[in-house]
Amino acid sequence: MENRVHYGEYTLEYWIHMLLKRRITLPPYQRYYVWDERQFKCFITALKEKRFIPPVTIAARKTGNKIEDLIIDGQQRLTSVLLCYLGLFLDGKKLKEIDDRFIDDEDNERGDDNAKLVHEWNYQCLLDDAGKNSRESIRERKAKCGCRDLDLSVDANFFKNTYIPVPRHYRQASPPNPPG
Repeated sequence: MENRVHYGEYTLEYWIHMLLKRRITLPPYQRYYVWDERQFKCFITALKEKRFIPPVTIAARKTGNKIEDLIIDGQQRLTSVLLCYLGLFLDGKKLKEIDDRFIDDEDNERGDDNAKLVHEWNYQCLLDDAGKNSRESIRERKAKCGCRDLDLSVDANFFKNTYIPVPRHYRQASPPNPPG
């Protein structure tokens, strides 16, 4: 099977659907969600203002007869989109101190002795194993998921008309069908 790369962009609504339906997954080697509320709000503002957003990279991995799509780059962005859709943000009770003297937000070597508090959390903490992943069901579990309400004043049109680019590496002939 030949590698193929699809370049394009998907709506925020599409990304949300893919996350909630577990059509794309987070590999275990990915770091926790590390954005604080300020970074989260800046990202949502950038989306609202139609500024450049770096692409999200998804790779297909074949295991036996199953093809699994993995988030290679963009977990912070996709998690922020999902949290915005849900009207939630992390409540700060599950903070873990990590030693980040070797990495900064851009994963560049720094060498200083700063430690950083991060959420020991990723978007998969929101998802229910039984598949109850509607906006309403997740909001009902928000405290259990380590989240609190946060209103960013967005409507359904924001998710339908806002895009994030994607260079997608395929081991199949065409990109996946959109939801619906």
